Parts: sequence; structure tokens; C-alpha cells
Amino acid sequence: MDLLCFVFTFQGLVGWSAHLQHLFCAPVDYSRQPFAVKVTSLVWWYFILKLTELTDTITFVLRKKKSHVSNLHVLHHSAMPMSAWAGTKFVPGGHTTVVGLFNTGVHVVMYSYYFLSTFGPEVQKKLFWKRHVTSLQMYQFVIIMLHSMQMLLRSDCNYPKSFAAWIVFQAIMFYVLFDGFYKQQYGKTLGLNGALREKVK
Repeated sequence: MDLLCFVFTFQGLVGWSAHLQHLFCAPVDYSRQPFAVKVTSLVWWYFILKLTELTDTITFVLRKKKSHVSNLHVLHHSAMPMSAWAGTKFVPGGHTTVVGLFNTGVHVVMYSYYFLSTFGPEVQKKLFWKRHVTSLQMYQFVIIMLHSMQMLLRSDCNYPKSFAAWIVFQAIMFYVLFDGFYKQQYGKTLGLNGALREKVK
């Protein structure tokens, strides 16, 4: 999974930099141009990646590995394939490919942590950055929310406002859920401004 996420992140960075996709307005290219076809293919594989994550979660649930699964985990991995499917079918490219780029980048860090933690207690003691992975996920949602929100405020960009609105809603929902998880795990909340506040007793 880590390797797949790395490939997606690398491909995304190369694609955006090589073709100078505009970060603030990138309409979907529905043509048969080679770059448009490549982006559509990557979006489809991103959907498949989200399905494998859902399958992973289902496996944990069926094996009753409760320590590996939380309500947040189930909800997040259930909602993401639906969004990825809608993205693949209706907007396979353009503005929201930034979502996949950030998401796979964060997953590279997350799966690297999980991979290193399999080496036993000695290595696990040195993995101080577990909670920072959750923080990174939350910052990702803020960036995705702001990036998609601008589509709702612009009339000069040919990108579907309905899909941008869905991404904004989903980013806010996930941020709130991850913030609750962070508070539950570490007794603190990250807060939208990024400053840690002590949990209110």
C-alpha cells in the first residue's frame, strides 16, 4: 500500500509540475489527449486504491481485530470509495486531483509508520510521531477544504460546483471526526488554527 501511495504521489507531482496545472482553477479535460487519458487512468486507479483500503477494513472487522478498527476508521474507509467512484465517473481530473495528491502523500507517511511498527516493541518505542500522523491528516482536510471552497466563490472556472461542495462538506466532516479521535487518544484537540489546546475537563 505504501509503495502504491508513493507511486500515486510521485505521478501526481510530476503531472502537475510538468503540465503546470493551475492550482486555483483546473477544469476537467474530457478529451482523448494523452495527458488527459493518463490523468483519467490515475483517477481510476485511485478509486481502486480506496477499494483496497475498504477491503482491508472489512477484513479487520470480520476478524474482530477491534484494536485495529475504530468507528472513524470504518466511516472514513467507507465514504472514500464512494467519493472516489463519483470522481472517476463525473470529474476524472482537474481541480480535485489535488485531493488524491494530498491524500496519497499523507498515506505514504501513515503506511510508513505502520510498516515500521511491525518490527516490534524496540522500534515502536522510537516511533514518536504517531499522533503527528493524525495531525497531518487533519491539516490535509483543511487544505483540501480551502482548495475546493474557492470553486464555490468563483464564476470563471469551468468546474462543477456541486462536486466542489461535496468535497468541502466531506473535508469538514472528516476534520471534525479526526479532531474527536485526536482528543480521545491524546487528551488534546488540534483546533482549526493549528494550536494545541488542553482538553476541557
